[in-house]
Amino acid sequence: MTNRWRLALIALLVSITCMSVITPAQASSFRYWSFWHANAAEQWTFANEGAGTYRPTDGSVQGWRFSISQGATSSNTPPRATAGFLSICQGVPAQVGKNRVGFVIDYGTTADAPTGEQPPAIDQFCLVTAPGSRALSLFNAANATYRASSIGFICGINGYPKNECGVNISPTQAEPAQRVNPAVDPTTSSAQPQSRRPTAAPTIGPAGRQTKKDQSAPKPAPQPRSTPVSVARSAPSTTSPVKTVAVLLVVFAIGGSAVLIRRRNA
Repeated sequence: MTNRWRLALIALLVSITCMSVITPAQASSFRYWSFWHANAAEQWTFANEGAGTYRPTDGSVQGWRFSISQGATSSNTPPRATAGFLSICQGVPAQVGKNRVGFVIDYGTTADAPTGEQPPAIDQFCLVTAPGSRALSLFNAANATYRASSIGFICGINGYPKNECGVNISPTQAEPAQRVNPAVDPTTSSAQPQSRRPTAAPTIGPAGRQTKKDQSAPKPAPQPRSTPVSVARSAPSTTSPVKTVAVLLVVFAIGGSAVLIRRRNA
């Protein structure tokens, strides 16, 4: 292979590499129920394991939050309630051979609510469970219900939201494009949804349940969102100004290679 062809091949490979590396994909936002654990520092961390297999330990705190999050596999909106076990389970005595687990359900803000719906107040529970119980069983222990898709995705908790199951929100689209039904009929625990009346301060009932009023957001009319989907999809990639600069650099590189070839052949 001559020097001319070698230089041409190098220039081609550089151009392909630059365009494939620096072209970013713009992530979509999703509205869904995310699952959280509290760490030793009483801070919420996003769960990397589903509630159907995860087994909470004694003294742990588990939480759910309904919100709009960037991407479908992470979230930056944890539950707004405390992640402290001692605070949640204060006044609930330990039992021999049982676990005490804090359980938080945060229905989110009115800004994230589906059209025509209002989020209930935050629920907090101190649950006494059998060792080895899975996190999904906490709903039944809390006398709460859930609705799940055919692949086990939690679509709704205690009837909220009513119908949707994972909403893909385009960064440039605010109006609903299409509405579809959930993948399967609502799946619930044995208990029926309970009515909720916000209280001025947390209270503890006989079962260790606490209810805290959501005071973090006003209650304007919910804004419309985009298309509900049962499976999260990435948004189409967009062209970045960086790509244009890279293409120009490649053009200059190819031109410089051609000049070098001519000088060597002269």
